[in-house]
Amino acid sequence: MDGGERLSEEDYASIHRAGRLLAEQGWGAVVTLNQMMDAWRELVETLEQEEYDSIFAYEWDHDLRCRDWLHTAWPMLTARIQELRAPELQALDDRYRQATVPLQTPDQPSCDPHDPPTRWWHHRRPRVVNTDHSKDLPRSWSLPETPIP
Repeated sequence: MDGGERLSEEDYASIHRAGRLLAEQGWGAVVTLNQMMDAWRELVETLEQEEYDSIFAYEWDHDLRCRDWLHTAWPMLTARIQELRAPELQALDDRYRQATVPLQTPDQPSCDPHDPPTRWWHHRRPRVVNTDHSKDLPRSWSLPETPIP
């Protein structure tokens, strides 16, 4: 956020309320917007540095929970918080798109980037995966040029 912006009590209350409500809905411990933005940034940076290891491929959905949390919490935040944080989130999302490629599935060759599903980040995988060839990757992680039988 811009360091010069002062947040109101209502702004802070919306952040705390979102964290509390999501924890009550089964998201785990109460977390803050900053924590989830930091977690999303860390995942994006890991992908950009091409350090995603194939042993974590089956935990990919779990890794994306920070972005799921942001998506779910976003409407609970004040318009001011959304306005202040939207550029940062958009920049991280753009970087994520650059560091990932669309999933390949038999019924869905790839996700249309112009009409993405609501949780579009689940329809992508790391562009580079450090792989131990003795470990099988999920079928949807096949490279586009590799046909799926």
